[in-house]
Amino acid sequence: MRLSRRSVLAGLAGIAVCGVAAGRSAWSRADLREPVAIEIKAEPLESLTIEEPEHRRFGELHFRSGLILSSPFEAFGGLSGLWRSRDGRSLVGITDRACWLTVQIVSSDGRLTGLRNAVMAPIIGASGEPLSGTHHFDTESLTIVRGVAYVGVERKHAVFQFPTFDRDGVKARARPVPLPVLGPLKSNQGLEAIGVIPAPRDLAGSLVAIAERVDDTTTRGFIITGPQRGEFEIVLRDGFDVTDLAFLDDGDMLLLERRFTILGGPAARIRRFPAGVIRPGATLDGPVLFESGAGTWIDNMEGMSVHREGSATIVTLVSDDNFSPLQRTLLLEFALTR
Repeated sequence: MRLSRRSVLAGLAGIAVCGVAAGRSAWSRADLREPVAIEIKAEPLESLTIEEPEHRRFGELHFRSGLILSSPFEAFGGLSGLWRSRDGRSLVGITDRACWLTVQIVSSDGRLTGLRNAVMAPIIGASGEPLSGTHHFDTESLTIVRGVAYVGVERKHAVFQFPTFDRDGVKARARPVPLPVLGPLKSNQGLEAIGVIPAPRDLAGSLVAIAERVDDTTTRGFIITGPQRGEFEIVLRDGFDVTDLAFLDDGDMLLLERRFTILGGPAARIRRFPAGVIRPGATLDGPVLFESGAGTWIDNMEGMSVHREGSATIVTLVSDDNFSPLQRTLLLEFALTR
């Protein structure tokens, strides 16, 4: 990750994190070997803005509600990938320390009110051993399509498929997906976003992954499977980096981006790319449909999922707190207005 993500935030919090970890001797993140039921406290977040609680429209997103999540369980946090079921009731996340999180969403009158039946579990490799003990521990991106889960790994630049996830859930074992040569990706600026292009497009069913960034103005995407494998480029602007993607039913792609500056703090942005623009050799540059402003409840937003609720398209975001007491795990829900 870049300075904007961890070197500043985690660096400032390093001493505090070590102190907290030392006080939690009962469990170590690397020791999780079986699914464990955990307690998650969910504090409602009624407004996205601090000084204007009635302000709910942000670009093309309408803020519905949010939750501030915390847990005494040491492995909780670091959420970097997100998937939400088509009915919106189930949520699966991954941490950047190779753990699954599964929960059921509790809502009332169209607002998030809590979580229940939370379980954390190790992500299991092909050998049956947790990925947390391997070079593939930095799991950053997640998508689940027709019962098959895909997880992207940073640093070692890998993608794993879990073909039995629909049957076995968090006990499913990883199967490596063959990757092309990924070019000059830095160790800590690798695959941050992953998704499967929906029907009825030419590349329907193709697995796509996008790196955090390549240089100051561009990042690189990869069509990993399907009839037209290859690379494409995405223009980056204003210091934002890619953190996740999600496809709408019509094939349009939403791209979640984040930025951190000392003076401005964390910021989040979502851009929209028309269906059909992803193809080998293409250069993509989509318009902004959401950008957080000063005074909003935004943290290090890393995970995004999209589902339908009647005629509404719901966008859910989650933040990675870097296991730092100076940051928060936020679960935010928006309705796409256009």
